[in-house]
Amino acid sequence: MDARISRALIYLDFFGLSEYAFHDLNRVIEIDPEKSLAYSIRARAYSSFQDFDKAVAGFGKAILFAEGDHKPIYERGCFYAGRGDYHNAISDFTESLNCTQDQIVRANILIDRGRSYSNLDLNNKTADVHYKALEDFREALQINDSPETLDSADFEIPALLLAMSELSTGNAEPSRRSIPSWIKGRFGRLIGK
Repeated sequence: MDARISRALIYLDFFGLSEYAFHDLNRVIEIDPEKSLAYSIRARAYSSFQDFDKAVAGFGKAILFAEGDHKPIYERGCFYAGRGDYHNAISDFTESLNCTQDQIVRANILIDRGRSYSNLDLNNKTADVHYKALEDFREALQINDSPETLDSADFEIPALLLAMSELSTGNAEPSRRSIPSWIKGRFGRLIGK
């Protein structure tokens, strides 16, 4: 079975041949109907065909058969985030965090959840989500001071929108400093630097 799963991954990830991956994955599920990994990979294949209902159902079965494992929950969160469904993504990332104690894994999940918070409110209707995004980034940096997946661009939009929100509502004063220096100072305090 592991050989079929490996071959399905090669078909899917390297060659984009989802239909061949389906053949192997369906066979694995036929042999072992509780093989979580097969459902998870098959859900990814369904998403490549834009069959999102089947993808969500596949991730659901993967989660069911891998109770307590953060990976299928995290993968479904990534799927939701990729589709722009940030509320469900945040929910899955939060649940995934509760299922792992591995600090490096937690840092990566926090980064993805922070990005989802940031994308949740690009029109800056509420500062809460930007605080949550920056808090997730700060916590990820405390765990791993140089995570590979986090860069300064992740901080730009939430920090800028948060600063604009605070300035427009009178919750903060730029005093005599320029707005960029105020943002830089505020940003530094938010991430603990």
